[in-house]
Amino acid sequence: MSETEIKQIVEQAIAPLKTEIADLKAQVAPLVAMAKAMEPPATVKEAQAILSTIPEATAKALKVVKVGFDPKMVWFQLIRDDGTRISVKKRQNDFRIRVRDQVGKLLKEATPSFNGLNATLKSLA
Repeated sequence: MSETEIKQIVEQAIAPLKTEIADLKAQVAPLVAMAKAMEPPATVKEAQAILSTIPEATAKALKVVKVGFDPKMVWFQLIRDDGTRISVKKRQNDFRIRVRDQVGKLLKEATPSFNGLNATLKSLA
C-alpha cells in the first residue's frame, strides 16, 4: 500500500466524523449566541462590582429584599422590605445616593466620596 492509498482510506474513514462535527457546531451556535446575549453590559458589571463591596451586615441592616440595575449607566437600586428604595449612581467624582418612599417621593439625598459609600449606606439603616 502506498502513502497516497493510506491517506485516502483515512480520509474516507474520518469523513463521517467531520460531517457530524460540523452538524454539532451548527446546533450549538445558537446556544452560544444566546449565552453571549445574556451577558450583562459593562455598566451593569461595574455596578455589580460596587454592590459587592457593600458589607453583608449593612445590606441586612437596610433590609434589602431586591436589587435592580440600569444597563444605561453605573447605577443600582436597593429595594427594602418596607417598600422604600435607595438608588446609588456612580458619578465622575463621587456617588449620588437617593432614598425614596413607596410612591417615589425623595426623602433624602447624599453625595459621598467613593470611599464613603459604605458609611453613608450604614447611616441609612
